[in-house]
Amino acid sequence: MISLSRPALQQSDLDAIEIDSLKKIAAASEDIEALEARRTTQQEQIATLEQQKGEMEILVQRASLSLFLQEQHRHHSDRIAKAIKKSPSITQSLDELARIKEKIDALETEIETDPNVELLRSVINSAKSPTRDDDWVDDVPHPFRAYVRLLRRVAETLAESMKLVIRP
Repeated sequence: MISLSRPALQQSDLDAIEIDSLKKIAAASEDIEALEARRTTQQEQIATLEQQKGEMEILVQRASLSLFLQEQHRHHSDRIAKAIKKSPSITQSLDELARIKEKIDALETEIETDPNVELLRSVINSAKSPTRDDDWVDDVPHPFRAYVRLLRRVAETLAESMKLVIRP
């Protein structure tokens, strides 16, 4: 009876219900799209985190290996230091090597700053590589052989330099 007393549904009522349903479906669809976007973002974050985890595992392995090698280095350094302390001749030789190295470094610095360093290098290089004309030099006693070759190269280089200067 109550249903008879109510007014009949009209087309506008049905349209309103349909519009309301479509709005609810559209809102649900937007919610689903938002959830899908968040899920995609979270999957990308998970993938990035997994990659970082793998990189960190490798880094931890390298750091562990580095610590192991540092310990090995320290152990062997200690053993060498003990052996050196037991042998005064090794200590003296190492001290002499250090002094010689300092002298070499100082001389190398002086040589590098000299304006004629390129000429010196070319003379030394040519003295190191004997030519066919150096056959007679092989008869010179060994300690003087390199000196004779060096003097010869210096003379040749000076002759070439003089030719360049004298040419008109």
